[in-house]
Amino acid sequence: MKKLCFIINHISSGAGTERVAINIINGLAERGHDITLVTLWNSGESFFELNERVRTISLFEEKLPLYRNYLKLVLAIRRFLKDGNFDIVVNIETMLTLLVSPAVRGLGIAHVNWEHYNFTASSDSMLRPVARYVAAWTATAVVTLTEADTRMWQNRTRPRARMKTINNPLPFRKPDYHYHPDSRVVLAVGRLFHQKGFDLLLQTWHQVIGKHPDWTLQIVGSGEEEQALKAQARELTIEDSVEFHPHTKNIEAFYDQAGIFCLSSRFEGFGMVLIEAAAHGVPLASFDCLAGPAEIIDDEHNGLLAEAENTQALAEILERLMSDESLRSSYSRRAYDSIDRFKPEIILPKWEALFEELSMTTSSTCRTD
Repeated sequence: MKKLCFIINHISSGAGTERVAINIINGLAERGHDITLVTLWNSGESFFELNERVRTISLFEEKLPLYRNYLKLVLAIRRFLKDGNFDIVVNIETMLTLLVSPAVRGLGIAHVNWEHYNFTASSDSMLRPVARYVAAWTATAVVTLTEADTRMWQNRTRPRARMKTINNPLPFRKPDYHYHPDSRVVLAVGRLFHQKGFDLLLQTWHQVIGKHPDWTLQIVGSGEEEQALKAQARELTIEDSVEFHPHTKNIEAFYDQAGIFCLSSRFEGFGMVLIEAAAHGVPLASFDCLAGPAEIIDDEHNGLLAEAENTQALAEILERLMSDESLRSSYSRRAYDSIDRFKPEIILPKWEALFEELSMTTSSTCRTD
């Protein structure tokens, strides 16, 4: 089994990146791999439960600004990797390649950059596009979440790194099939910020609720746009049919009672909530945004896709589902049957196969000081 090091900023957040990363790490640990999870700074206990076999270490007690502490961060990572005698290091999220790539140079350790967005998503940092090119040209491998994103990396960076698509796994055991076709709930889940497009969803809901006054929109999540979204609901006079619920670890309870799941994101890295909803037999409606929904939803088979950011188009597919119980039931069963390919027992061997390939290519590399 391989000796693996995963590096992440911190693990106290309940965000999707941390959730997926810890699910993969836990799964690999269960399969016997020797894993150390390194956080750059100590932010307290992990929001998600970690397997007891996983060692954790924080390099610093407090967050260090990148610009003023770049060399300090790189050297700290390098010392840890060198002393740990790891086979492979995985940076969780592409920005960390700016630290890991120089830190690993000359150590004979395979370096995997794990992309959690898509190639076009860079609004949070001007350095993110730079980090992607650094990863493409210096990492041993780049893992993306979708085939569409892999193609974008290949077309735009002409990478030296090995490109590999590995979907995110279903984060819980697939429950027995059940669906409530008489449910009058449209469910949306995600952090309340610009990317997730909840403002677009409220505009969409304003277009459909007049014809379906017995339906409710439930938005589950927390974030910086919460008050603005609640104000928007009031301005659109739809507040009586919209429920806001805070982020919860018990999201399965919401999936269990939903009639339709709707994803309104402007962009995605994958679209985890779609496979979670499908695992609970909830029919899917989504913007066809970059990247992920089109690789999860087979349009007109297990759900419906609408042109990205087109609220009228999204309203039309929601109305189709809300008006047709038979169609919802049909898409429900097909959605449920379609997500076995995302089970952990399918996804984890893909990571192991990649690690085996990388070990073979780096086994003859001599380590240097």
